[in-house]
Amino acid sequence: MLLRLRIENFALIRELDQSFGEGLQLITGETGAGKSILIGAIGLLLGDRADSSAQLDKSRKTVIEGFFSSVSEDIFKQLQDLDIWVEKGEPIRLKREIGAGGKSRALIQDTVIPVSFLKEIGQSLVEIHGQQDTSLLRDPKEQLNLLDAWSNVQSLKDQYITTYSAYQQISKRYLLLSEAFTEWKQKQALTLFQWEELSAAHLVAGEEVELEQELKRLESSSQIEASVGEAFTEIYDADHSIYTRLATLNKSLVKYAPLEPTLGELVQKIQSSLALIKESALQLEALSQQPGLDPERLATLQEKQNLYQKLKLKYHCNSADALVQLRDDLQLQVNSGTALETELHTLATEKQKIVNQLVAAGLALRNARVQNLPGLTAGVKTILGQVGMPGAELIPTLIPISIGGEELEFEGERYKFQVSGFDQLQLKIRTNPGTPPALLGQIASGGELSRIMLAIRAVIAGRAGTPTLIFDEIDTGISGETAMKVGKVMRELSQNTQVFTITHLPQIAAYADAHYGLFKGVEGNTTVSGIRKLSSAEQQETLAKMIGGDQPGSAALKTAKELLNKGKN
Repeated sequence: MLLRLRIENFALIRELDQSFGEGLQLITGETGAGKSILIGAIGLLLGDRADSSAQLDKSRKTVIEGFFSSVSEDIFKQLQDLDIWVEKGEPIRLKREIGAGGKSRALIQDTVIPVSFLKEIGQSLVEIHGQQDTSLLRDPKEQLNLLDAWSNVQSLKDQYITTYSAYQQISKRYLLLSEAFTEWKQKQALTLFQWEELSAAHLVAGEEVELEQELKRLESSSQIEASVGEAFTEIYDADHSIYTRLATLNKSLVKYAPLEPTLGELVQKIQSSLALIKESALQLEALSQQPGLDPERLATLQEKQNLYQKLKLKYHCNSADALVQLRDDLQLQVNSGTALETELHTLATEKQKIVNQLVAAGLALRNARVQNLPGLTAGVKTILGQVGMPGAELIPTLIPISIGGEELEFEGERYKFQVSGFDQLQLKIRTNPGTPPALLGQIASGGELSRIMLAIRAVIAGRAGTPTLIFDEIDTGISGETAMKVGKVMRELSQNTQVFTITHLPQIAAYADAHYGLFKGVEGNTTVSGIRKLSSAEQQETLAKMIGGDQPGSAALKTAKELLNKGKN
């Protein structure tokens, strides 16, 4: 509900500060007094495009500020997302400023916000319907919201939105994982080949050093065999071997050992040396009798060494150990791809479950909407007859989404869907019985559109939260008893929500809970406009002027009083 409106330096308004109450708030005024200016200021407050040409005094900034109560939980949550905290029960302040240089900014609770967000919040707070207003026709989302308000499908809608959100999240995860898996598959052929090649080489850390040592031994085996054989012969096996000659010398020394104590010790050392020489010679003999060079073993080792050299060169590694590390790293990549594929299959199963839930929720929401269409049509038709459009019939049709949205397949059927569901609402109007229906915006005039919106709002009033409604020039083309019915419908509607109307008809003005008069005057050399709440006497006089002109007679005053009495009953 709009509690207070403050305007400074806008068009003909130098300064305006007006409070408003509940129910039907009616605004009248002479031609040029500023009714369109007031609507324009409210539009600017709600996010319309700013224009510095609307400034009364170009040297001062323009300020338009609105105070609102009865704000929905959704709006509180939106504000909290922007770190704008409002205590429950505290009014929300929307403000629009146009600087002296023409620069505009938007604020909520003195926090600067994007104009787009102000517009989004504003659409939830105020709905303006007038001759030039076609916002409902341009916004299929709002059309569908009207049907949902009538159909009382909020629980089904919440369930669908929750499932839709879950689908969005898992689809995003699935897409990212699919892209990662596709990228892995593109690299997989090379990775797998490299891993298989290195694995087939049976690489072992530290093996290369051992391999080189064994190769050197095998390659020198013939020289080793010859040297060992020669050493055995010279040391022990030859006729005049080192062992034989040393043994002969030792034998001659033994004879004189008893005569020379020191010689005895030396003889014992020589005997120990002979035993050691004999033992070593026998080991040399055994070594010389072992198998010589093994060509097959040598070829195997040389082949393995060549393989190491080839792989090091190919993979730019400076050692066999580096090749082993590369093989292990490739193994991890191969394993990660397998894990990706497993996770992708698991996620696909989870996604399909959510698709099933989404389709079920979407169809349930569709069915509930379809079931409620006849009731909405009948209710609107009744009120259209009361507001001067007898025979007119609003024809709402639910049609599958054809443009935009996402698409999925379920049990052979393809569905386009959005956050609002599987369908969009198409509003057609039949203005006279027997004539073909046409799209609402193609056939209905501005005044008719306002009355159609009045009828729709009157039907759904009380079923869902309705913003403050502003009807501008809803009285176009009606008078007399029809105007009284329009006023009555508006009064009934205002029992559930705040309603503003700007009218030229006394029959409608009579139903006001509060009547405000717009006026214009001259301050200095400048024409300015203002507004004030009328007293009961002023209200009667204003209605009388609407009936009988600027100088109403007693008959006009009497008629005005009778209208006011009807409006109060």
